[in-house]
Amino acid sequence: MFRHLFQRKAKRTPRPQEAFVRELGDHRLQFEPGNETLIVSFDNAARPAQEPYIGRPTWGDKFYRSEGFSILGVIARRAIWYRDPKIIEALESLRDGGFFASFDRVIMSGGSMGGFAAAAFAPLAPNSLVIAFSPQSTLDAKKVPWEWRYSEGKAQDWSLPYSEAAEGVAYARHCYVVYDGLDRPDRRHARRFGNPAKTTHLNLPGGGHGVSPLLSQMGLLKVTTQKMIEMSLDKSEFQILARNRKAAVQYHRVMANHAIKRKKFACAQQICDAALPKFPLSDLASIKAKAMAARSDAGGNAATAAISQSNTGNTGMTISNTHRLNARFPALKRNIFIVTYGRTGSTLLQSLVQTLPDCTIRGENHNVIETIWNAAMRARMTRGTWGNEERKSNHPWFGAENIRPALFAAGMIDSMIDNVITPPRNAKYFGFKEIRYNALGDRFPDLLDFMRFHFKDPIFIFNTRNIEDVAKSAWWKDWKLQDVEKLVRDMDQRFSEYHDRHKECSIMMSYERFSQDPNAIKPLFDMLQEPFDQQKIADVLTTRLTH
Repeated sequence: MFRHLFQRKAKRTPRPQEAFVRELGDHRLQFEPGNETLIVSFDNAARPAQEPYIGRPTWGDKFYRSEGFSILGVIARRAIWYRDPKIIEALESLRDGGFFASFDRVIMSGGSMGGFAAAAFAPLAPNSLVIAFSPQSTLDAKKVPWEWRYSEGKAQDWSLPYSEAAEGVAYARHCYVVYDGLDRPDRRHARRFGNPAKTTHLNLPGGGHGVSPLLSQMGLLKVTTQKMIEMSLDKSEFQILARNRKAAVQYHRVMANHAIKRKKFACAQQICDAALPKFPLSDLASIKAKAMAARSDAGGNAATAAISQSNTGNTGMTISNTHRLNARFPALKRNIFIVTYGRTGSTLLQSLVQTLPDCTIRGENHNVIETIWNAAMRARMTRGTWGNEERKSNHPWFGAENIRPALFAAGMIDSMIDNVITPPRNAKYFGFKEIRYNALGDRFPDLLDFMRFHFKDPIFIFNTRNIEDVAKSAWWKDWKLQDVEKLVRDMDQRFSEYHDRHKECSIMMSYERFSQDPNAIKPLFDMLQEPFDQQKIADVLTTRLTH
């Protein structure tokens, strides 16, 4: 019934009737035949981190199938923003073979990284429709120097074709951009799409970077997507639909966190107080605790948040100026973590840090904290997506409303402390060093933020070393030199970016300095207001390591 919107030549390649899958290393194309409308759906950046690559369904698969559409899923193994010649060549091969032209309509769709791709690859199917949720226009640093997110994505080759979504939409019949205008980077990207004749901007305040989950919680994702596919959704109608966003827990979660980031802690607390009666088992109680603790902290440091919540699930919160860990470690001042990569002299640094009074810094543990964080994040995803109402016993997500993500995470952290870190009861400082952060990609700062919330006022010691010396180590012998160099550059950049934003809880250390100069570690002692014993440091430096 919408064929008049997408006119094509009468003579064309027959529409594919058989499913196919093409593996391309870092990406996969998977096609499911349906009617004369083709949905090209691109993965977002979160899916590679949260869902297994093998067997992953196309984003939006269930809805698109229910509509009878043909579906081409573009599945990402890594969040490299489709900056890969293989996927580009494969998509161009489909175009050259008449694949896209064989359909009456082509809709390019995706969110975030997928939203970027939906617009950027629009030239493959001229006159297509683009539906982009929270899209980036590009990560080319020359064009968007203000974009501080997505370190892994920014490190890719942005000289490849299809690198500018704002240019790609010029080939589309129309483009819908759905985003949260309160999210400054997303708003700036949306503005780059421009051209009101080609683009409809749909602003959803309080949606956060993931506006599609909010629409889903509101029960509007399906209907708004249908209307966009029909090209019948305009701004005024969307604004009317968006008024219902306060009925979704994500809106309040995003707005509260938005207030915390701007240090409006009282406002964040008020948002949580107003919403908690409607969502008593949500993580708003934890967000409220963070806001209250930050508000009471003279330095405004939300990392000192101390949650004292009963296991009965009561929404009443008791906030203390001391961290919950003090119940078991009465002398505890702060947690300390050495964050680095392989062969940076981190074991020597570990010994130097332990010259602090009553300080225990354990060695590596194969990044147990990442596993805890992933589990907590999955619990939060379940609670946030399916826990907004009570589910019946025959519902596939039965009991999701009873999940308590913050308490679940705190319990895992406590178990890690008791069974992995095992600090002495009289510890003033304890933590661990770890070198396995490189696989996190753009999720790296999120993990550190998670640790800041659950440990006591932690300090992250970012340990770096000269890239040439790191690459020479036999520990990296199975790696290609260029891969080692890239890893070191990427991690050094991530360390520096996080430190620049959070100097109150981080410090930079260089092996070249602390291995030669006893005074190089003094800034850490000054930060902790502890006496500095240069002789102890010198003794450690002259002790030969056994590994």
